[in-house]
Amino acid sequence: PKMDGYQVCRFLKFDENYQHIPVILLTARGQERDKVVGKEVGADDYITKPFDNQLLLSKIQKFIGAL
Repeated sequence: PKMDGYQVCRFLKFDENYQHIPVILLTARGQERDKVVGKEVGADDYITKPFDNQLLLSKIQKFIGAL
């Protein structure tokens, strides 16, 4: 509750024990700067709301297949 999605992503991606976990940020924050921050904290993908269910599903399947 005290961390936002960027902080959680940074925690996961910069910790050797968790960095292998794929992170897709699904957010209402659609500004270009928000997407840049998502990449900076290590997000594997960034999807903005409203989103297409099939797009999200295909991204999840892509990352699950890569594990």
